[in-house]
Amino acid sequence: MRERPSLRAPIRLIVLVLLACSTAAAQEASVRGAPLRIRAGETLRFTITLNPPPNFGGGYVGFVLKGPGVSIQTSTAPWKPGQESCPASIGIPVDAPSGQWHLHIMGFYAGTKWRPLKSIDTSLYVIAKKGLVFPNTAEVQINPSQAQLLRTAARALQIKVQGLKAALVLHRADAPEVLQGIIRRNIASAVESLDATQASFQEIGQARSEHDAEHVFFGDLRLSYERLAAEVRKAGPKATNVRGDAPTFRLVAAQTRALGPLIPILGQAALRPFEQNELAYKLVADTQSLTFDLVVNGSPEGASVCYHRRGDPCRPYPDPTKTTIQSLPYAIWIVRFDKPGYRPAEREDDPFRDPIHEIDVQLHR
Repeated sequence: MRERPSLRAPIRLIVLVLLACSTAAAQEASVRGAPLRIRAGETLRFTITLNPPPNFGGGYVGFVLKGPGVSIQTSTAPWKPGQESCPASIGIPVDAPSGQWHLHIMGFYAGTKWRPLKSIDTSLYVIAKKGLVFPNTAEVQINPSQAQLLRTAARALQIKVQGLKAALVLHRADAPEVLQGIIRRNIASAVESLDATQASFQEIGQARSEHDAEHVFFGDLRLSYERLAAEVRKAGPKATNVRGDAPTFRLVAAQTRALGPLIPILGQAALRPFEQNELAYKLVADTQSLTFDLVVNGSPEGASVCYHRRGDPCRPYPDPTKTTIQSLPYAIWIVRFDKPGYRPAEREDDPFRDPIHEIDVQLHR
């Protein structure tokens, strides 16, 4: 017997309506108590209600507050079984811009995925704070315990440098690979000591700004050892025959020049990172600071300035010469000057050997 199509259509419609109502009920959320206006720096408090409430605990509702160019995301505390409403809050940043902001419910998360919630966004107007004063420099001070740590490490390095010099003099007539082996072993020992000193320095200190400067300070010292190790590998068995004008070993520490022919050129160049490390520890311990100000003077005036550490990209500095780059972490820095119609110029500043902290450059057409 043939079915009547006129009876099937209403039944299908009723089933679809029931399913739609069931789905909507499982995905509803509403926000109550949010103010229409709020000031930057205040806390936005409101209540989220779920319909129907979950019959299990542990899930939470995620929400996001969006303003002009700003988006802040957070969530509620975990919900309890059968809990309908939950208080929620989110801090308005103190530097939040004025304008219309929107509170949007992202969904419900129970552990595996976000489940969307049907909810209408809540609008509010944020009033910006006026007269905010923002810092533009930061001087990082180290505490006395850290200074004592660095002085102790500097003394240990001084002994290590003396031992390395003695070994290089003793083996100056030996095969090049013997000298290279001595240098490599000393590099490995120095880097191990550097890592231990940094770990102790971090353990004593607490400030986040100090951690950033400390990372640059120790990282730059480590880079000097790494570059020396690479130069030793590159030099090969003829390293001890290199003359003083060779680019690889042109930079020789002033303290080693008096030793003259007693130490080969490779050995003299190898001493530089160790001596730099010792000087760096002493300088930071004496000044009790991880940062310094670098004065840069370019002539003629108006050249753009950028600066970087060895191997890093150049960071532009907003002020043209003449200027002062403030709060640089102690490290070897390279400053570049650019001016239309003139040849670019770069200068290296080693704050451990030059206490003046000033760079003067004459640009040429």
